[in-house]
Amino acid sequence: NSYDQVWVVDAATGEATQLTDGEYACDPPVWSPDSKTLAFFSDRRDDWDVLPYNNDLYTVSIEGGDLTLVPTPVGSKHGLAWSPDGTRFAYAGNPDPEDWWGTNNTQLFILPVSGGEAINLTAHTDKSVGYESLSDSHDVGATDLIQWTADSGALFVPISVRGDTQLCFIEAKGGDPFPVSPIGHEMGDFGITPSGVAAVILSSPTAPQELFVLQHGANGLTTTQRTHFNRAFLEEATPVNPENVEVPNGDGGTV
Repeated sequence: NSYDQVWVVDAATGEATQLTDGEYACDPPVWSPDSKTLAFFSDRRDDWDVLPYNNDLYTVSIEGGDLTLVPTPVGSKHGLAWSPDGTRFAYAGNPDPEDWWGTNNTQLFILPVSGGEAINLTAHTDKSVGYESLSDSHDVGATDLIQWTADSGALFVPISVRGDTQLCFIEAKGGDPFPVSPIGHEMGDFGITPSGVAAVILSSPTAPQELFVLQHGANGLTTTQRTHFNRAFLEEATPVNPENVEVPNGDGGTV
C-alpha cells in the first residue's frame, strides 16, 4: 500500500522535504497565513481502516518536526480552509461517524485555530454543502471547497439544493446562506478575488458549463458570460428542458 504524505517544496531550488510518514494517508494541506505552518486532515488511529469516518486535524511546521493534534469534534472532515487572519479553520463535515452511507447533509463548521468546540453554520438550514448535483457532461468541482472573504468575516461555499448547486455567502458569526449565483443553474467550480468578484463555472439544464463572472453593484448582481466553448454544439443540438417532478416524502416535505 501507499499513503499520501505531506511535502513542502522550495519554489526557488525545487528541493522537496517530506513532513509526514507512516501508514496513514493525509488530505491535501493548506498554508497558514504567515506561510510557516501547514494544516491537514488525517486519520492516524490504529483502526482507521475498520471505522474510517472519523479523521483528525493536524498542523506541522514547514521546517519539519512533530505533528500537533488540533482538537476537533468527531466525524468525517474535508475541505479545510485557514482564515486570512489566522485565527480560525473552516471545514465541511459530517458529525456522525456512524453515518457510513453519507445520508446526513454535509455541514459547514468553523473552529478556533487552537481547536475545541466547532460552530456549525448550516445545520439549521437542512441544506448540504458541496457539489451534489451531478451531470454526464462534467466532473464535480475541483478547487477549494470553502473560501474565506479577505476580512475573515464570511465564507463562500457551494450548496446543493433542489437540483441546483449554488455559490452561497455565509457570515462567520452565523445566519442563513445567501445564494450568489443565479437560481436554476449548477455551479461546477468557483474562485473569489479579494475584492469579492466571483469567477464561476455554470451550467443550466439546457446548456453545458461555461465561465461566468459575478459582480455585485448598485444595480444588484451582474452575471457576465466570458466563454462560449459550447456554442457550436448548441447550434447543432436541441436540448430538451427537463420537467420538474416533486414527490411527497411522507414527512411534510417534498423530494
